[in-house]
Amino acid sequence: YSLLRNDAGDVIVHMCFKAAPRAFDDEIFSPTIVAALIIATLSWAVVIVLMKRAVIYPIENLAQTMRRIRQSSNYQQKLNYKHNDELGKLVDEYNELLEHVANHTSKLEAYSYKDALTGIGNRRLFQERLDYLWKLASRRQLSLSAIVFDLDYFKQYNDRYGHDGGDHVLRQFSGLLKKRFTRETDVIARTGGEEFIVLLFDVSKANALKLANRLVGDLRLLAIPHEASPQSGVVSVSAGVASFTPIKDNSPDELIRKADEALYEAKAAGRDQVSISPDSRA
Repeated sequence: YSLLRNDAGDVIVHMCFKAAPRAFDDEIFSPTIVAALIIATLSWAVVIVLMKRAVIYPIENLAQTMRRIRQSSNYQQKLNYKHNDELGKLVDEYNELLEHVANHTSKLEAYSYKDALTGIGNRRLFQERLDYLWKLASRRQLSLSAIVFDLDYFKQYNDRYGHDGGDHVLRQFSGLLKKRFTRETDVIARTGGEEFIVLLFDVSKANALKLANRLVGDLRLLAIPHEASPQSGVVSVSAGVASFTPIKDNSPDELIRKADEALYEAKAAGRDQVSISPDSRA
């Protein structure tokens, strides 16, 4: 019943409901409905757990692996996923993409450290290896030798035989360098048009001088015609040698500068020969 009274307290509205007061509540909260709700809730909980194990966790693991690959730039890594479902197909495609990126990255790194014409190291490789070998020689108190080579009258050769002919000579000389200096620690690089440099770890100045003279002789034996040369009629090379055992008073830049000074002395003395820096300390 529901009564509505006026200000004086008299009943002015009287209502009567014919439905049982708890009939509506009993229909909603009947045992069958409650059981169904519990079963549905448990089913959804099981589904969520299975989804996490089958989908969410693998995706999170894959995302972590991808993050490590991006941060380390190590594209040799692979994503691991054992199931052959749709996610597995996506992982396979991504692994193929990683392999593709790794191959291109490797080629780009090789190009960035190699001289395009001769295939030996370039100035960037030379500078990085010089810094590394200098620190290594300093720690072990071993000698580091540098040999600077410069092809004699190369501009005249290009003028006479053309740049294709000059490129051929550069490749031939680079081949001699690769045959003569074969240790893993040996660094050979083209640092200019006709300028080359060799770094020799744990090689004394006497042995560096011998190796430089042999290389000069190797080129002489090829007897590549050079009609524009005012000297011998064949392509020749001059070289300067310097050798240091790293101490506080010297530096890698000084090593190369001394080798360059020795090269100028060889050229001034008539070319086609080797000169050694008198300031070498090794």
